[in-house]
Amino acid sequence: MSELDEQKTKIDWFKDLFKIYIAIILAVSAGLISMLSEKDTSLLFYIGICILIIVGVLATTKASEIQGEIRKLREM
Repeated sequence: MSELDEQKTKIDWFKDLFKIYIAIILAVSAGLISMLSEKDTSLLFYIGICILIIVGVLATTKASEIQGEIRKLREM
């Protein structure tokens, strides 16, 4: 049973991390939209786009890890 509890804890941690990634994506997107609506495309705008891409890639890889862990849990 301890193996099952450990896997559940790991999945919960992954889910929390994924929620943080989504919150970062939303916050950066809102900032970019605000900057774009004011036609203020400075260096911060391009840094924001880079951050958005990086966090998007991290979120998709974390989502695939979560799916893999759930599959392992179903096999137990």
